[in-house]
Amino acid sequence: MNLEQLGKRDARLAGLLQQSQQWRRLDAAVKRILPANLHPHFQTACIEEGRLVLLAANGMAASRLKMILPALVPQLQELNAGIRDVVVKVVPKPPAQPKVNSPAFERGGIESFLMRRRQNWKTSILNWLPRWRSWCANTAVEFEMVVLFVN
Repeated sequence: MNLEQLGKRDARLAGLLQQSQQWRRLDAAVKRILPANLHPHFQTACIEEGRLVLLAANGMAASRLKMILPALVPQLQELNAGIRDVVVKVVPKPPAQPKVNSPAFERGGIESFLMRRRQNWKTSILNWLPRWRSWCANTAVEFEMVVLFVN
């Protein structure tokens, strides 16, 4: 079910959806003002007591934002009249979970894999049989023994 449809049924949910859309629009507008290379490293959190709060993913992004934001406050104030100042807080992103490589096969997966390997191996040998036949003719090895081994 669509959230907008649920919002029509519940006034509180409709209010939350409206606020969410407002914050997404404000975040997009702030990102249009700030340099593109910083976009993945911060997000707009809220406006708290006249201060626009930006959350930086690391110290480097925070220091860069703190350097350039004072000059951009007038442009940010045009987005929302309630903005008087900008605050940058560092909120590191949680580290990515290490990828665990667990060899799990489907039922019959190993058998299928081994069968394909055996087929490929057999095909390779059968392609070489004419050469082996001539080699066997020149040695004491019986060609039929080679063929039995392959099958």
